[in-house]
Amino acid sequence: MYVNVTTVYGSLLDYNFIFVRIPKDANSIGLYEFKFRVGTTDILPGYTNSATNKITSKIEIGFSKSFASDLGTSKYTGDEVACLAISGIALASTGKLTCKIYPSYTTVDYPRIEVMGYDRILASTDVVIRIAGLKTLAVGVQDYIKIGVSLTYYDYGQVKGYVYEPTGIIVGGTTAAVTPKVITTSVSESSSNFVGDLVNYTFTGSIDVGFAPVTTTDYVGVQFDSNVFEGVFSLNSKSVCSLAASGQCFSFGLSKLIYFQPASIISSTTLNFNLNNVINSAYSFEYINSTFKVFTLVGDKVNALGTTTITKFSKPSPNVSAIITKVDSLYGGDSGTTYYF
Repeated sequence: MYVNVTTVYGSLLDYNFIFVRIPKDANSIGLYEFKFRVGTTDILPGYTNSATNKITSKIEIGFSKSFASDLGTSKYTGDEVACLAISGIALASTGKLTCKIYPSYTTVDYPRIEVMGYDRILASTDVVIRIAGLKTLAVGVQDYIKIGVSLTYYDYGQVKGYVYEPTGIIVGGTTAAVTPKVITTSVSESSSNFVGDLVNYTFTGSIDVGFAPVTTTDYVGVQFDSNVFEGVFSLNSKSVCSLAASGQCFSFGLSKLIYFQPASIISSTTLNFNLNNVINSAYSFEYINSTFKVFTLVGDKVNALGTTTITKFSKPSPNVSAIITKVDSLYGGDSGTTYYF
């Protein structure tokens, strides 16, 4: 018996409909946007194999060697990075878009991010995904980013193929960062301060004269301390930003960031806005000083920046009356230890 094994190539995505938006402050960490149009074949669901889903897809985003080997994340193989489905993607089956990084460790592999968790994506759909916390290119460097869609066949030993071969587009145009204008701001909160409760934040302040107006395609961002923002479970997707169109926030839990695009141009030096329905931290803590960083991104460059501090605390949930824990070893460094709750 003889078996011929050959490589089956998928289609190419139309590069005329591939757009990648990267931070333009050279060597900075920031927000990426990836857009592509699905070809004539549907993209199969991107969630874990089941009895009714024997073929799983992944959207793969590959980066050239000009990018940092870990894309500036300090994360390891299979770690999650903060991402959001902006349009063209439904998450009815999983409730969450999951993006995992695979850094480059050798001279022959390249850093990539695999995107999963979505439902079937129909042919000709325009897909937009944003990923926060990635490092951009050095000054003047141009290189490629590739987008493709792979398939894993679970009935055939998890063999992998491509329905859409990785298709590249050149990105670049970074320039040296400039000294940002100063944002002077203060923040107050309205909350019960219980673990996991909703918090409303009010920011009141101004931007120094000479700042670049923030258009409806630019961003205002708020960076949270890890203690004040629940990020692991993507619970902040329901947050509301007062200056945004329809109040829409873009919450990147793993990066502790909220971005919004203003409904109208911000040209006044006054900068007042609310962030409502933000999920409080998932654990209790005593009084601490938490710092918020507020910034504007104009043309994908940081144009204005300021910080403010608030005293925070978080109380145990009233729904939990007591927690009892036990561990079966008291020796430091033991492995295979079991914890009981």
